[in-house]
Amino acid sequence: MDNQTNLLRADTDAPAADAVVAPEKEESRSRIVRSMERFSAMMQVGPGRDPFVEKMTPEHVTAVIANKDKNDERKHAEEIAKIGNHKWYSVGGAVFIFALCGLFLGFHQTEHLDAIIGTLAGLVGGFGLGKVSQHSEKHS
Repeated sequence: MDNQTNLLRADTDAPAADAVVAPEKEESRSRIVRSMERFSAMMQVGPGRDPFVEKMTPEHVTAVIANKDKNDERKHAEEIAKIGNHKWYSVGGAVFIFALCGLFLGFHQTEHLDAIIGTLAGLVGGFGLGKVSQHSEKHS
């Protein structure tokens, strides 16, 4: 029998013809096993394990989640502030338009009032169109 047959029989539970393995054969067997392990490690498909992920503990995960929640709360507060600012701009614009129309009506200059209201409506419509197109680009 050759060495490979003896090595294969040593791996199985079946009794070998020569049950005692010589130290040289055992050393040869361990070298073969190590080289096969190295070969299989080199042939591994996919990325290796990330050492950062291996060091993660449940406390780290909890901290990451807590920081994410704080970030979400901050973004929500910013969005609420933006809505408040838009509301003040809208109210200010409406007051300006009513004041302008009141001045024209108060001084009986109604012949220009139609042109001014048409111009303001065009400006507001263009502003609204710009906001809609900007909103659709963000969510595309």
